[in-house]
Amino acid sequence: MGLIAQERQSNIIEHLIVARKAPVIELVEKFKVSEATIRRDLTDLEKQGRVIKTYGGAIISETAQLEVSYKDRLSQNADQKRRIGASAAALINPGESVFLDSGTTTTQAAENLRDKENLTVVTNSLVIASMLGHCSGIRLYVPGGTYRPTSMDLLGPIMIETLRKFAVDTAILSVDGFHPDYGLSASDHREAEAAKAAMSIAKRVIIVADSTKGERRAFASIGGFEHIGRIISDSDLRPSVCDNLRRLGVMVDLV
Repeated sequence: MGLIAQERQSNIIEHLIVARKAPVIELVEKFKVSEATIRRDLTDLEKQGRVIKTYGGAIISETAQLEVSYKDRLSQNADQKRRIGASAAALINPGESVFLDSGTTTTQAAENLRDKENLTVVTNSLVIASMLGHCSGIRLYVPGGTYRPTSMDLLGPIMIETLRKFAVDTAILSVDGFHPDYGLSASDHREAEAAKAAMSIAKRVIIVADSTKGERRAFASIGGFEHIGRIISDSDLRPSVCDNLRRLGVMVDLV
């Protein structure tokens, strides 16, 4: 499946998350493609478990409903995310450069960077850009891309191409799943591609993810743990997961 088809299918999911259901003709008009193309897209998405095809259209699946709005995700496991974010921010020193993705836990890390001095921050999150843009001690860069309203961020080939022109000391990344056997994963293939690009420009990579993401395998693979220096999670993460990650050479902090 080509990149254009992947992007259209991701956009179909975003539409269905809001609308919950849609007839084929509505999707044809919205995405300016043929009915046959939309039906192929819905067949692919049904195979992935993300939609349920109905007579004349489709409804969002329970799995895809997990791709909820940014505000809803921000309120989930909020205390754990605040602790994890603060712990990650404490590892960033004045004079360093850091990439922050658009995850809600990463946003908590950004909150704790406000008072740092002489930082260079690169982010594809418009929430984080708004949060840090007025801070006198921070130089802020926002690579362009395709706007995703459910997460208020920028993704896609333009963002990745621009991001690869940078080099940062640290990338702080959120993920939707980290599994000792299956590696890191995201719910959207565009998030996975952005994470890979961020990892490629960073000297060290810190994953921030609460314990509900442990042993979870999300839709799009990011990769293994060979480039991951540290995972910061909360104390509810199962000890067996911690042990297996440490055997893979990953430092695990529980907060």
